[in-house]
Amino acid sequence: MPLWVRSSPLPVPATGRLQMAAALRIPEGQEQPQLRLAIEGRWQGQVYYRRINVGRPERPEDPTPPELSTQWARFAISVTDLPLSGLSDLRVGFDLMSDGEVWIDDVAVFDLWLEEREYDELLKSASAARLQVETGRLHECRLFLESYWPALLRRHLPLEEPPAVTAMPLPPTSPPSPSRRLLPSLSARSRSSWLPPAEVPETRPRGAGSTAEADKSWLPSWLRWR
Repeated sequence: MPLWVRSSPLPVPATGRLQMAAALRIPEGQEQPQLRLAIEGRWQGQVYYRRINVGRPERPEDPTPPELSTQWARFAISVTDLPLSGLSDLRVGFDLMSDGEVWIDDVAVFDLWLEEREYDELLKSASAARLQVETGRLHECRLFLESYWPALLRRHLPLEEPPAVTAMPLPPTSPPSPSRRLLPSLSARSRSSWLPPAEVPETRPRGAGSTAEADKSWLPSWLRWR
């Protein structure tokens, strides 16, 4: 026996787009159920109903839908051409068309998003528009800015003005305290009186080491052998 669940009524989005996403899973050892993700309402006195299937096909001739797993996975139904007038009692929900058990969590509804192909297309168009501005083709760039996606984003995603940055006044610099005096720098000669004496290299006794090493110490540098 089919089982269905619906949300409370939603306001009709001015974007003409609606997406419902949810995390789904099934218990261990259960067969794939026949589950629908649905968007439903009333339009011009008739039932407005859109759906996608997950789990198992409802009829043998239906295409194979994505299967559910025992691990949480995210699924979504997206409608990009909702009627902008005459639509009422808009809801999202789930229809279980077969026996089985499905766990549902983290349901979210969006009225503005980009599919991956839409994002790629918008990114390419924006890059082309930037190049058109840099090369002086302003008319072509204006045509892009007046096209569907830039107009939609301007209407529903207005840019926020950055917050004004207020400069903080620096604290006043106080003059040096009269009780402090700057000592004059010591000259190199006066400093030598308190510097520790330089270490004197240890002198090897005459008899230590070989005679050749001792003789090398007094030869001029250009004549010493190695």
